[in-house]
Amino acid sequence: MAKWPYRVFGTAFDRVFRNNLNKNFEDIATDIKEQANRVNDLITKNPQPSEIIDARIDYEHRPHSSLRELLVGEQIKVANIMGEIEGTTKISELTSPQYLAHRGSSFLYPENTLEAFKMSKLNGALFIELDIRQDRTGSLCVIHDEEVIRVTGIDHRGTDRIQYLNPSYVRSMKVEGLLPNYPAQPIAYLEEVFQTFGNKVNYAIESKDRRSAEAIADMAEAYRLQDHVLIQSFNQTELNAINDRGFDLLLLSDNVSDTEGLLANNIKYVGCSTSVSDLYVSMLTKAGIKVLVYTVNHQYLAEKYIALGAFGVFSDDPFYVANTYPTREDAPFSEVVFSSGFIPHYAEYRGGFTSDYRWGFLTQSEDRDFVLQGWAGELPDTFTMTLNASFIERANGWGSIALCTPIDYFDDNKTTLSNGYHLLFSPAGISIYKVKSGVSTLQASSAEIDNLTDGATKYFTVTVSATSITFSTNDATITVNDSEFRNGFLHFGRKWGTVSFQNVLIS
Repeated sequence: MAKWPYRVFGTAFDRVFRNNLNKNFEDIATDIKEQANRVNDLITKNPQPSEIIDARIDYEHRPHSSLRELLVGEQIKVANIMGEIEGTTKISELTSPQYLAHRGSSFLYPENTLEAFKMSKLNGALFIELDIRQDRTGSLCVIHDEEVIRVTGIDHRGTDRIQYLNPSYVRSMKVEGLLPNYPAQPIAYLEEVFQTFGNKVNYAIESKDRRSAEAIADMAEAYRLQDHVLIQSFNQTELNAINDRGFDLLLLSDNVSDTEGLLANNIKYVGCSTSVSDLYVSMLTKAGIKVLVYTVNHQYLAEKYIALGAFGVFSDDPFYVANTYPTREDAPFSEVVFSSGFIPHYAEYRGGFTSDYRWGFLTQSEDRDFVLQGWAGELPDTFTMTLNASFIERANGWGSIALCTPIDYFDDNKTTLSNGYHLLFSPAGISIYKVKSGVSTLQASSAEIDNLTDGATKYFTVTVSATSITFSTNDATITVNDSEFRNGFLHFGRKWGTVSFQNVLIS
């Protein structure tokens, strides 16, 4: 007797779903076998033609030219279902380079939340990094810090450590304020993450409290995710305790010396910071260790570590670093949220947005700030850029545009990495500097320009030809004849003053 109709799946990837799925596989196999036996009986017993015709009609009453066609079609359906259930590529089968979404791409989405993981996956990141701490009940909470104040803004005066809080209270809090204008998102728990994504992504899960690795392994086993979970910790003893359970393990360390000891304990991955030497990365990779470097948010750094043999990098903006993001000719400031490619340089401040669709450095600073405008991609050989900028003066401060920098990093004259052209504007005038190996040389400047104080807006034009760079406003124009730096990247910066930009267009 046919097993059709089969069991209906729910939407949750849970035990009921898996039980129904396994039962459906059994029923489909039984029905296929029954159909085959029926055909054999029909053939050997000289069946009526109508019986043969009936055998070619599927459960949706669609006729097939032959029973073979029907059965092959059903086999293909089963294979497709199995492909979906098998999920993404196992961690052990991944190849370099890998770009891991650090805390779920925290430059773009509220860190360590289901929203961050969903959006990262939607945009193509199938390897997400997340942090785990146990709450008061031992439940596995997805959070980086020991205290909740940074991500929630809630200060419990010393009692806001996650280990003192119950799940019901933790779930009532939201991650907010880290990204301007992005809706607040609930704090997540690991079980919710596994239920939501199953084996459709890979996970690099760090035990932040150095006591959760076994609990992470237990839950991953319960969801049959051993092949898709990389467990990481700064504590090798914690990893040694689970090194016989079939998980990929990563030791976070900048000073590994005994690579043979690591491999003997089934620890095949090392995570290291960008402060390590190139020799350290090369040494680990030559020893057969897979190296993941954190936290890498510039393409030039990712390219360097991959060239040294690193397996991959953790990044707050993996789409920019992997160069899989869309570029555009106009600035996305009107969207009033950070899109891929807004990368701060030596400081963490990335500026903010205003209600009239400006982006910029909206608070006073005691230092200089530069932010990559990665949305523009690599600049053309020749182009014209127009923009509006406003400036609230502070003595000796300025706003600036750095362009044609060979790498996606610029910090004025702080390191030899800086090259390109640096265009400054302030009430004192406009100027063009050429920066080479970190040394700035004035090329041209103008006298004072009017109406660039107290937040007034000025219109600027930058024209780059094959042989010159021209920087102008409505009351001043300067030109430099130079052709050394072309293409490269665009950055906006400031010294001390408050500066904002609007209506940026590159043509």
